Amino acid sequence: MQRVVSSTTKKEGIWRCDPCRWYYYPDKGDPTQNIPPGTSFEDLPSTWRCPICKEPKSAFTFIR
Repeated sequence: MQRVVSSTTKKEGIWRCDPCRWYYYPDKGDPTQNIPPGTSFEDLPSTWRCPICKEPKSAFTFIR
């Protein structure tokens, strides 16, 4: 039997940088760091940082 993994396990949507309040929109990506549109927050590289205040991904909160 093949196991199907639901895509709902990822928190697809908007994430906010808590220190500076910058928002990451997956449909826009992050052109400042060559992140293409359609890249989910969880698929960003571990080295990715907020383009405004340079905080790591751990400083972000899932909004919706």
